[in-house]
Amino acid sequence: MDIDMSATRQQMLETAEHLNQQMTDGIPFTWETLEQALTSVTEQDDKGIHGWICYFAAFYQLTTGNQEGCLHYLDESVRCLLGTDQEHHVARVYNMIGIVAHMQNNLSLAMEQYDKALDYTEKYDDKMVHSIVLSNMSDAYYLIGAYERAVQCHAECIREFEQADDNSTYSRINFRKMLAEYGCCLLHLHMDDEAEKVLCKLEETGQSKEVIRETRLGVNVFLAYLAERNGDRKKAEEHVHTAVMALEDMTQVSSEYDSIQNLLQYVEKIGKTEQIEEVLNCLEAKAAIEQNKSLLLQLLSLRMRYCSFRMTQTERRHLLPLERQLGTDRKQSGHVYDGTQKTITDSRRGAEGTGTQEKPAVVSGGP
Repeated sequence: MDIDMSATRQQMLETAEHLNQQMTDGIPFTWETLEQALTSVTEQDDKGIHGWICYFAAFYQLTTGNQEGCLHYLDESVRCLLGTDQEHHVARVYNMIGIVAHMQNNLSLAMEQYDKALDYTEKYDDKMVHSIVLSNMSDAYYLIGAYERAVQCHAECIREFEQADDNSTYSRINFRKMLAEYGCCLLHLHMDDEAEKVLCKLEETGQSKEVIRETRLGVNVFLAYLAERNGDRKKAEEHVHTAVMALEDMTQVSSEYDSIQNLLQYVEKIGKTEQIEEVLNCLEAKAAIEQNKSLLLQLLSLRMRYCSFRMTQTERRHLLPLERQLGTDRKQSGHVYDGTQKTITDSRRGAEGTGTQEKPAVVSGGP
């Protein structure tokens, strides 16, 4: 995409809208395109539009597993969007900040950011983003075991999605992921009849190969739970295997945090060593590449608990230093989250106050 370096404001808007459409259609960004857009539309040219483009840069960094880079551009996006005619986009930014905290298992910070996002969806009556944020909040409620609250949030955002009638690839992918999480919540509450209705909706929405591919993990985890509930262990195992295949095809897995937790919870509940090993062998390598230490610690704990009898003494000795290091990092992770929270708070104050802002501290992308 060629961008005129002396672009008018209309051309600047078209640049951002083109990126937005690309994201909506599920077409991957290239960093070269985003760098060109950021250079073409600087903060001095138009602060609000530049802030919107920073959001797309953050999204790219998140999809490539660079949480530190993602947080940097989210910080810039909040600072530039607030107080401009593009402020309505800031709900999406706060939502993504919540997603990063959620991926790092800092659910209190995630909920704080989701609450901020909801404030702006209500201010600008953005029903689509409102339903996406509600879906993320419901996932957080689910992780802490507040299943009834999770079901309430899911039901509300599914209703909003259906009313919006948005058939874009991006929305259909989000909708199927939401349905799969909703189904897991219902099964935890033993609302089996409602879970069967979710299955029907999933079958109705599975018309596109791309949408099916992008939602294969979450949907198959739900189907594994459903098959287990119906007493079909063999079918459940097939769905777990398909879920693992979906994980293997992913370039990064942190963004699928909730589906991964559901999968780990399922295989641990069944306690079948071969199945646990299959999941761990796939996830450990990807979590290590992403330096997702909280997930690595969880996986290590599962391996030591269920698979240690298969390990040699040498393998156990190699794992012990890693376990100690991960444990130390986990104890220290609160300082990282405090820094993230402070960065975002400072950004908002700078944008709403004098407009001046000290350069924020670098925030670690890992937990």
